[in-house]
Amino acid sequence: ITPESEIVIIKDMINEKHARISAQLVQTLKFHRLYEKYNFDVILFASSEVGLFKYKVPTLIIPHDIQNVSRPEMNKNKIMFYLHYFSYKISFKNMDRIIAISDVDKQEIEKYYPFAKNKIIKIYDPIDMAEKEIKHVENKQEYILAVNIQYEHKNIDTLIRAFSLFSKN
Repeated sequence: ITPESEIVIIKDMINEKHARISAQLVQTLKFHRLYEKYNFDVILFASSEVGLFKYKVPTLIIPHDIQNVSRPEMNKNKIMFYLHYFSYKISFKNMDRIIAISDVDKQEIEKYYPFAKNKIIKIYDPIDMAEKEIKHVENKQEYILAVNIQYEHKNIDTLIRAFSLFSKN
């Protein structure tokens, strides 16, 4: 997409048992050294682990959701809940913009982290509906399968609207 860009890979394994903590450590210790070495114009974090430092260039984060906070039952215990809660809090405080991928994500971030309300912008995840990409399956009935629609934040409304547009064509 951008041939003039340089890709730098941080080769560190993240401990799956403590993924959020180890990712924060990698971002804090390893990525921050890269940040100091390169002359970044902007930083986009595609996950909620951004490290413990505030950067001197514009920063954006796409947390995708904050389920471990908005649905505390997902955590194994209260310690894990608070670990997630404070991890998001630090990340959101240090970022210039927070990209919410749905109305529900935006509302949940505003509810649990009201200080971040003015930082949030909503940008839906892109959907490529190119005809050549669609795999046609021989079947007597037409159907569409949506997995994980039981949660409002999965944005099933967009899927229904896309299907409606597709079915008209």
